[in-house]
Amino acid sequence: MRSLIGSIMLAGSIGLLTSSLGLAEEKPAKATRVTRIFLQDHDARTLRWADVLQAQDGKFSVEAWNEIEGFPKLDPQTQTLVQMREAAGRIVMGVRDNDQGKKASGWVLLSTGSRFREHGDHGHWDYASKPFVLESRIDQDQGNPAHVYEYDGSFYVANDSKNGFTQINPEDWFRSVSGTVTRGTPKFFSGGGNHITLAAIGNKMAFSTWIDGGGPNKGRVDMVSLDSTQTKNGSLQLPTGVIHGATSCAGKVFFAPADGICWIDAEQAMTKPLKEIAVSTISFGLENKKPLRTGAFAQIKDQLLCVTGQEQSSRLVILDAASKTPEPMFLPLQGKEYHKPLTPAVVMVGEKRPYALIFHDHDKKHQAEDLLELFELDPNLDGKFGDARHVKTLKIGPSSVEGHYGHHGVSFDAEGLFAFFTNPGEGTISILDLKKLEIMATIKTGGNPTAILAHGGNETED
Repeated sequence: MRSLIGSIMLAGSIGLLTSSLGLAEEKPAKATRVTRIFLQDHDARTLRWADVLQAQDGKFSVEAWNEIEGFPKLDPQTQTLVQMREAAGRIVMGVRDNDQGKKASGWVLLSTGSRFREHGDHGHWDYASKPFVLESRIDQDQGNPAHVYEYDGSFYVANDSKNGFTQINPEDWFRSVSGTVTRGTPKFFSGGGNHITLAAIGNKMAFSTWIDGGGPNKGRVDMVSLDSTQTKNGSLQLPTGVIHGATSCAGKVFFAPADGICWIDAEQAMTKPLKEIAVSTISFGLENKKPLRTGAFAQIKDQLLCVTGQEQSSRLVILDAASKTPEPMFLPLQGKEYHKPLTPAVVMVGEKRPYALIFHDHDKKHQAEDLLELFELDPNLDGKFGDARHVKTLKIGPSSVEGHYGHHGVSFDAEGLFAFFTNPGEGTISILDLKKLEIMATIKTGGNPTAILAHGGNETED
């Protein structure tokens, strides 16, 4: 029987990890898998995976961190992993270099190895297979992506230095029982530029942005047809530039420029002439005589969430995207000096109760305590978030923010029972019980754990 250890370094580690709740001499009896997690280590510029176990007494452990079969070796001095997304049991993540893609950048697509098996009116998660890379495209022709998206089951990788994006259908990539890998064909589309954010509707049209704050591309959004039935292409102009966020929700497309947010009706955009497409602006007000803005969005049901402001003036913003004229609702956050709130992470707890988690990080050069705020978004379960409320603030492990990297990352198991978040500044991950709203375990990983993705739920067959 293998011994349990309380902590283990991420690189080259073998054995079973236990939580900080205590050591055990032997592997927990009848422990079941809760989920499978994929963890980026920013120091080593690599991705590893492990299965999370829960024993009958409720204690958590993590099996040995494993390398991903076929994962490319990156240069920590010149390359870094960026965003990753999951669909159809596949994960895609971007690879960026420090020279506008001239060294080697691109994307990696892998199979999670975990899947849900249905048995009539019930089912369970199966973790019999190990993750493996289906394809890796890292070269000098991939456009140095920073952002990766998933819309309607398709992946979109933003190729910044090529002023375009790549669409990937994950189900076109698979490995047969004999081990033969079938690879699909990624599709490149021109649209957007410099530092692209992107929204897509029904695999029919994409809206790809330009980051420019001045000049002819200020506020520019390129509309790009994605299939042969949609031949409309053109460009919209938002009132302000520096667009650093985009998403689609409830039949609308939302953008995050320098002033508040802008939105358009998706059906109108796909069917009417460009000059008839109305661009609406929602203001967040002013702070120090400058317009307040946001950087990215989260959505759950037909509700859109983001944050605005910093430190003591930071606020959670909630919009009913299904409304004919969405109006923002503002809830104060508990930010403190040097704090920068991250984009909300949203989850459905117990299939009915939506929650939002908001981390408050800070630049590494400042001394501040990192916090996690928890919001119950629909206490009366009427499907609207007008009664959303703050329910708890937790002190958490430190971030390690330098530039765009070193933030807390968070993901959720398939049943919405637990949140798994990274603490980059101390090399740990924490497990939060979403019903008790308590941290149940903090597990040492070593390295600089940043982005995390959980895939799957409880493996026990009912």
